[in-house]
Parts: sequence; C-alpha cells; structure tokens
Amino acid sequence: MRKRTLARECALKILYQKDITGSSMEMLCKRFWETEPDQTQEIKDFAQRLVFGVNQNCKEIDKKISSYATNWQLKRMAVIDRNILRLGGFELFFAPDIPPKVTINEAVELAKKYGDLESSKFVNGILDKMHKTEITNYLAIQQCFLDFVFGDDYIIGFLTGIPNRGIMFKQAFESWLTCNDVMELFIFLQ
Repeated sequence: MRKRTLARECALKILYQKDITGSSMEMLCKRFWETEPDQTQEIKDFAQRLVFGVNQNCKEIDKKISSYATNWQLKRMAVIDRNILRLGGFELFFAPDIPPKVTINEAVELAKKYGDLESSKFVNGILDKMHKTEITNYLAIQQCFLDFVFGDDYIIGFLTGIPNRGIMFKQAFESWLTCNDVMELFIFLQ
C-alpha cells in the first residue's frame, strides 16, 4: 500500500475517534501512534497534517459539505462518510499540492473500504461537485484576476526593462495565490 494512502487511513481512524469521543486531537494522535508503532515518520507526518488541518478548518469544511450534500444534514451522515468528506474537503481547499483527482480517488477508495455499499457513490458525488463548482470557479476567477492585473506581458517586460519578466512574475504569482486570496482580491476590486 502506498504511504499516503496508508496515512489517509490513519487520519480517517483518528478523525473517527475525534468525532465519536470529542477528545483533543493531540491526545488522540498520541494514543493512536502508540498503537501503530510500525508506521514510518513520513506516514505519521502526512496523517497529522491531514487531521490537524481538518481539525483547524472543520467549521469551514463542514459548511462546504453541508451546502453540497443536498437533502442531507451533516449530523445525520454516517460518521465514516462525514470524516472521509472532511478529509477530502481539507485536501481540496487547503492542500493545493495534492491534485484534486487524487484527493477524490483516495476518498472514494476509503469509502469503499470503510463505508457501506453506497458510501463511495455518495462521497464521489459530493467531492466531485465541490471540485467542479468551487475549484473550477476559483481557477476561472484567478485567471480573470491575473489577466486584469498583468494584462499585456510585453508592457510589464518593457516597464521593468527585462523581456519576459512579466511572464515569470505572473507564473510565480499564480502559484502563490490561494483560493481565499483570489476571492478577497476579486471582491476588493469590485
């Protein structure tokens, strides 16, 4: 099994415990890793990045899930499904280094393994809808913003005295901007 897949399974187990017990994330992680002494540091680090990321952004992630899970209340979802969606939501919105297709595929595989018969379809439907709506809209807004700000690369290169300087800066700027940055800047400019 791949390291990140294993780390996601560990993260799901920790989040499940958090959801059931309400205990602190630090204590749950400590106890969990005591029962899993064979896991590598790389697996532990990635799993902890996920669980602490979900924990820190849980309210925002839950709002997103609720808005896309039509006819479903978050508290009425199966605990496993809810936490798989939280993991996926965290990766989609707060982990830009993880490709969305990987996030969705990994979440579906977790749902197949740990959920009931319909969990994988449920998780896939919600995460895919979140991705297509939120992330695709974000990329479109980002592109509009970058076109608005940078306009003609030649002019920027001419003004800086360095040909293609505008293109290089634009590429660096694209990778630096997050979804929230673009939305805030777009709102500010209106």
